[in-house]
Amino acid sequence: MDTSSGISQLSTPVPADTHISFYDSAIANNSLHGVSSSAYNAGNRWFDKSQFIVSRDGVVGLNVEHSPFDGHVGVAVLEAALAETPTAEVVIQQEAGAATSTNCHFCAPRLLDWNISPSLCEKLEMARDLFDT
Repeated sequence: MDTSSGISQLSTPVPADTHISFYDSAIANNSLHGVSSSAYNAGNRWFDKSQFIVSRDGVVGLNVEHSPFDGHVGVAVLEAALAETPTAEVVIQQEAGAATSTNCHFCAPRLLDWNISPSLCEKLEMARDLFDT
């Protein structure tokens, strides 16, 4: 991850009963920093990398560096990537609330294993708990 130029982020959809009054605002908050707690993506945003964020309900967001110089680079990279992306036939599974592709040639996502000490694990759990309060 240290040498990557960006991250594709598979995200949990924003809950319909969110405390944010406008659904569009909730979607924007989800792309920027997650919504309200670690249960809704707030613990899964990486601010040292550009992120292409996709949630199960089909909402897509882009989180890039916000300085004028880097912002333009992120948009140009995204446009180039989208231009090279094959069009996929998408089937919506209503009962599961997830969109899946039937004609896509990308690698399947995989869970990353992190090697952290028990001491660091305790500190991360404490930070998560403080964030959620």
